[in-house]
Amino acid sequence: MDINDLFCSITNSNGIKELKQFIADGGDLLQEHPVSGWSLMHCACEHQNEAVIRALVAADRGLGDWRVKRTHFGAEMGPTWGWVNHVG
Repeated sequence: MDINDLFCSITNSNGIKELKQFIADGGDLLQEHPVSGWSLMHCACEHQNEAVIRALVAADRGLGDWRVKRTHFGAEMGPTWGWVNHVG
């Protein structure tokens, strides 16, 4: 599973199976999509996919750093972004 396949799989209700495979394959959770520049968390928040958000927080591979570096899109995310900050 590569980053492009994973990004294409994340929708408002899909992507958790692919994310788990990406993690199992040793994928970098902080990697940004090469075209959009989005992080995986940004993608999950954009689609308001709670299962993927929870899985990313649970994996916790440097997501503390992610929250500091990627707050610039938080205003767009509304309630989902607030929830991520609260959970994290």
